Amino acid sequence: MAEPEQREPSDEDLMSRIAGGDRRAFDLLIRRHLAGSVALAGRISGDRAAAEDVAHDAFLRLWRAAPG
Repeated sequence: MAEPEQREPSDEDLMSRIAGGDRRAFDLLIRRHLAGSVALAGRISGDRAAAEDVAHDAFLRLWRAAPG
């Protein structure tokens, strides 16, 4: 019998888990969105280092705001 297909959790699922203090969910969310966040911040700021700082700060704020 074949194993059920494993699907990646949605961002909504990850956010629910993060709200419960799940660090693995937070790590997955970061892996999924950090590069895009840095790219967007870089287009706005024109400065790669500043873009990385902004993106990291945004994820840190998200973690700290989680109710868990």
